[in-house]
Amino acid sequence: MSTTTSEETNSLSTSSWLLPSMVMPVEMIFQHGTEIGAIMFVLFGTIISIAAGDAGLFAAQIWFLGLPLGLLVVHYLWLRLCRDPFLSPSDSFLRIFWESATTCPPDMRRTVPTIVFVILIAVVATGSLIARLGEKDAAKNWWWKNNLRRMDEERQKNEMSPEGMELTSLVTKSNENDDTIVTKPNEIDDTNAKSSELDQGRRSAKLRAVLILLTYLWWTTWSFLAGYNPHTLELSIPLPRLPPQCDGYRLAVATDLHAGALSGHKDTEWMVQHLNSLNPDAIALAGDVGDEHVDDVLKKKLEPLAQLNAPDGVYYSFGNHENMNGIEDFRKLFRTESPFKETIVTLENEHAIITPSGSGEDCRIAMVGMADWSGNDPRPFKGQIAPDFQKAIHSTPGPNGTTVELDTPVSASLPMIMLQHEPANMKNAAKDGVGLQLSGHTHGGQLWPQHVLLTNFDAISGLHEFDVGSKDGPSYLWVSEGVVGWGPRLRFLCKTDIALLTLRNPEAMAAEGLVPDTHMTVSTFGMYLSLVLIPLGLLAFLIPAICWTKKRIQDRRSTESEDDDVGAKGTGKIAKFNLV
Repeated sequence: MSTTTSEETNSLSTSSWLLPSMVMPVEMIFQHGTEIGAIMFVLFGTIISIAAGDAGLFAAQIWFLGLPLGLLVVHYLWLRLCRDPFLSPSDSFLRIFWESATTCPPDMRRTVPTIVFVILIAVVATGSLIARLGEKDAAKNWWWKNNLRRMDEERQKNEMSPEGMELTSLVTKSNENDDTIVTKPNEIDDTNAKSSELDQGRRSAKLRAVLILLTYLWWTTWSFLAGYNPHTLELSIPLPRLPPQCDGYRLAVATDLHAGALSGHKDTEWMVQHLNSLNPDAIALAGDVGDEHVDDVLKKKLEPLAQLNAPDGVYYSFGNHENMNGIEDFRKLFRTESPFKETIVTLENEHAIITPSGSGEDCRIAMVGMADWSGNDPRPFKGQIAPDFQKAIHSTPGPNGTTVELDTPVSASLPMIMLQHEPANMKNAAKDGVGLQLSGHTHGGQLWPQHVLLTNFDAISGLHEFDVGSKDGPSYLWVSEGVVGWGPRLRFLCKTDIALLTLRNPEAMAAEGLVPDTHMTVSTFGMYLSLVLIPLGLLAFLIPAICWTKKRIQDRRSTESEDDDVGAKGTGKIAKFNLV
């Protein structure tokens, strides 16, 4: 459902904490933000450069070159981490930032990712500013040079004090005929102790540098191999209402190919070859197969999909990335154009009845394909529709990309499998009779610790049981971590995969003493781990920062007190000398 600009303005107005009279200026900024921002940027930059005096050229370089480059990097990161996965291409950072600041409670999909992003950027910027304005060598605390500087400052301070000057005059003596310097034994011991401390600091710093380098190499190697080496997973799932004649039905599942900028013809070819090699009865593709606007280049990358081969067909539902990149073009490509329309059954709020070869009417399975959940957003992508289960069980694909409306829905006695790209709303699906939902979307978190952003889904990886008290037994949710994924081809605390699911009659499976494999995956563990370690990490950052600030204040007070004492003693000695 599309919305108009006036509706967006009304929505913004009703959710704003500010007075209604302030909304119009804000909307004006949204409409002319580029022009206003450019004028203000040039104006402030010119003022700062003039005010900097002799350093004006340097200030101008930082303002007009360094700052824009930094902002471009931040904006790019926001586009890739916040807008693309959660928002529409028409959303801007300024609008979403304003919405985040003026909407309560925050929307988990639209505003929370941007809020987290802004907080992280603010923490990084604040830390850099503190390091620059505070202890300039704070970043070198691990290195021996900082220890050497500190020790040298302490030595100079001691020598400049009256006690240090008196000690120096007593410690060293010179002889015109002998250049030997006489040093007190306690000074030699002190010098040796400081030298030993300095050597130990150097060795410790080198060891830490080596450990950091080895850890980085290990992390990079692991992440690279996990991103380019998809696992083939095989497991059995008891499907409610599956008749004994269908026991052992083999369904291959793949999601999140993301054919586009970072995934091409070879990746599609690999997926097709491996899915076909599993010899499944049917193949299911649960969204995000394409990740670019449909053109000749993308068609070439998707071309191997026409080689998918399964006796009972290939079934495909769209994900959020097909919607983001022009869902109408993807519909046309897969539903009306060769060679895809002959090979793939595309389901969008529709269903198809699978009748396994040679089984007759005794074995039928309903495959329901849903529109992506992003269709429920207040501002969905162009041409996008919201998921509608009732429509899906009353509709089936017709000729030439049409949809045929049925008078009667899918029979409640049939086993039902749902293709739903995002792993959400599973409890309601189970209540509606869905025995197995096939999802993807999460990529298993892809790069830890961003697993923490996925806690709003029903699951992020693996097989999960949902018992809603149905007489047919529990339903199941299978979440694939994806064939490729999105963004950098790196994975940490997760994997890439395709799956072969063997569908079992629940009674037959129980009679064999088998249970479905619902163990916690590494990705799920990573999500819970991030929920624990991120707060602890923030505390680990804040506590040393507070202690460091407190120590700086104490040191400054101590230094001021010592300076006052030295000044008082010096004044007394000068007065005494004058009296003499």
